[in-house]
Amino acid sequence: MKNPSRLSFFAILALLLTAALAACGDATSTTAPATTAPAATTAAATTAPATTAATTTSVATTSAATTAATTAAATTTTATTGPATTAAATTSTSGGVTYPLTVTDGSGASVTLAKKPEKIVCLTEACLDAMVELGLPAPIAVTDLFYGAAVNSRLYGDAAKNIGRIPYKGDSIDLELLASFKPDLVVDSEGQGTPRDAVKNIAPLYVLDSVKDIPTAITMLKDFARIVDRSAQAETAAKHLTDKVAAYKAKSPRDVSLVIMANYTDGPNQYISTPSQPICAALNEVVKCGIEAPPVYVGYAQISVEAILQADPQVIIANTVLGSPKGAYQDSLVASQEAARTALLSNTFWKNLSAVKNNKIYDVDRTVWYPTSGTRSLGIALDDVMTKVYPQLFPTPLP
Repeated sequence: MKNPSRLSFFAILALLLTAALAACGDATSTTAPATTAPAATTAAATTAPATTAATTTSVATTSAATTAATTAAATTTTATTGPATTAAATTSTSGGVTYPLTVTDGSGASVTLAKKPEKIVCLTEACLDAMVELGLPAPIAVTDLFYGAAVNSRLYGDAAKNIGRIPYKGDSIDLELLASFKPDLVVDSEGQGTPRDAVKNIAPLYVLDSVKDIPTAITMLKDFARIVDRSAQAETAAKHLTDKVAAYKAKSPRDVSLVIMANYTDGPNQYISTPSQPICAALNEVVKCGIEAPPVYVGYAQISVEAILQADPQVIIANTVLGSPKGAYQDSLVASQEAARTALLSNTFWKNLSAVKNNKIYDVDRTVWYPTSGTRSLGIALDDVMTKVYPQLFPTPLP
């Protein structure tokens, strides 16, 4: 199964926000850094958030995974907590992992790392999510598409505001700019079209496993942790998430139905998450998430307002730019979504929804929620939903 990260982002936004995105302009490249430490750029993709002032420092200091940071060096990892390894000549040892290390990545390709990767470029949000969970320093560069997630105070915050930003040229990243960062490792998701042969000339390309739910998100985290010698932190992060789910399940009556909208549109159809999408699969542990429908894109279905009315969800979670930090997205995009929301709420059918009549429509932070395919973002989504759906039971997020 292909990972929904970039496919969902491009496909859904292209259909839902064409006019708004055109107003935002095209992404532009920036000057490559003169040293191995990338400088902040001023490029902005059509959906790329502008730099915001995050209020917290690196999540690496507060992540649940970090509690095991000091013990990682003493932890011996095994093939059961990471990708299968093959015999390689021993040249160096870092913690419990010996390099060169050869692994099989999420695409089935064999990847060899000569040394422990430290300068990592993330071409997918799941990579950023995993690095936060493992207590790693921020990647040296990310694509413009999720720079806003990197600087979000619930991820890296201020620790990421000066990382490099790589724009897209059509459907491909700027490989020349990517090479200028001199990475040790480039991380992407399956099925995203990154030219493996071209990237391999720059650095090893590691493709993350597909994520469908919490168990597969944990598998992805542990596999990635293996190659960066952070298996102990991965175990801690996995336990933290599973413990959180168990605590929510123990108290949740699971009697509320909700849908997650991919955006606001003023047309006759809406895009919603189906139970096959990672976020709905996770939330179905504690609420009733999604409407069964054939997906148009990975995990997303295009259905009519009438079909939503028939399902009559009690809560609507709107994964839109309106719930994101101020300044994360360009004003024209925010204004477009505000107009679409107003038009939708004036729809005769829409007014009959239980969620609308009871004022149970919540905008959530798109920079973290989109596409919500890693253990950190899934945990954040659980916290956001449970405190909104059951505020009397969960007035604050569980630790």
